[in-house]
Amino acid sequence: MPRPRKDGVNLNLKIDKQIYDDLNDFSTYSGQTKTFIVEKALKEYMTKYERMKDMLKDDND
Repeated sequence: MPRPRKDGVNLNLKIDKQIYDDLNDFSTYSGQTKTFIVEKALKEYMTKYERMKDMLKDDND
């Protein structure tokens, strides 16, 4: 049974060729889709950014 389609949008962007090659290799090695890897990396980056922003705000209070 196929997995249900997720509610998503397409994102078209240009990235450095070496980063794409690394992403492609990692996807092949891990068995994870490039979409999954990029979504997870973006979520982690944004979470860390928000935490850092909160820490800096707390230091200034």
